[in-house]
Amino acid sequence: MNLSLTLEFAFVLLLFLSACSSEEQFEHCQPDLRTFKYPIIAHSHNDYDQDVPIITALNHGFRSLEVDVAFDGNVLRVSHDTDDLEDQPLFEDDYLLPLLEHLPSDSAGLILLVDIKNYSTELLDEINIILDKQASHLITRNNPELSAQKIKIILSGDIPRAEIINNNGNIYLFIDGRLNDKDLDASSDILPLISLDFSDISGWNGKNEPNKQTISTIKETIDRVHDSGKLIRFWKTPDREAIWLNLIELEIDIIGVDDIEHFCSVMQEHGLVE
Repeated sequence: MNLSLTLEFAFVLLLFLSACSSEEQFEHCQPDLRTFKYPIIAHSHNDYDQDVPIITALNHGFRSLEVDVAFDGNVLRVSHDTDDLEDQPLFEDDYLLPLLEHLPSDSAGLILLVDIKNYSTELLDEINIILDKQASHLITRNNPELSAQKIKIILSGDIPRAEIINNNGNIYLFIDGRLNDKDLDASSDILPLISLDFSDISGWNGKNEPNKQTISTIKETIDRVHDSGKLIRFWKTPDREAIWLNLIELEIDIIGVDDIEHFCSVMQEHGLVE
């Protein structure tokens, strides 16, 4: 996220929070009571890049949001890379706290996928300090199932998965695994999700119908992960109707979306929302 995008993010968030400051306006800022239920978990990819982060996803019934974070040596920042970190929004103040403030009361629980961009033990310590302050809102390893008005924090990115899993002090941290035997063998209570690059298994871009080999490869991958008792998500999936509909048909668990409005329209058009 460059400086101009950062300023835009902060400005939009400031406008939103100020609009919700009075009691008569607050009702209009709450998550839509018509919470959409999709046949999969709808995931707001890089949610902080939305024109209105958090609220857009929640108002459209999304149950998973993604935020990129990097450590500047003192605090965690919302950023896709490590450039100009001092100018980036704060993870705790500018993203986590607004998300907790606007958790829908009827939610079955949310996933927050935290994509780590520059892992270090200091970064991990800082995450644990931040999360410990919000313990009442978070799902723990002792009770790993999603539950109403609580968030499951799942770490993603280039991280030492086994090390984080084996440290019992990381009570609020769950892991997004990769498609290899070691990750598939890990306990689904702590490593509930497997994610992989869609372009690694298919060159299909969704502009036309997939061939039988493409469908077979995708299905075999999904089934392999399901056989291990885990959820599966692809990244780098184009925002196209054919991609979404075929992945749902093939029983994907989580679909990453950038164009939330378009996704919602497609789901409604095909009768895939309740």
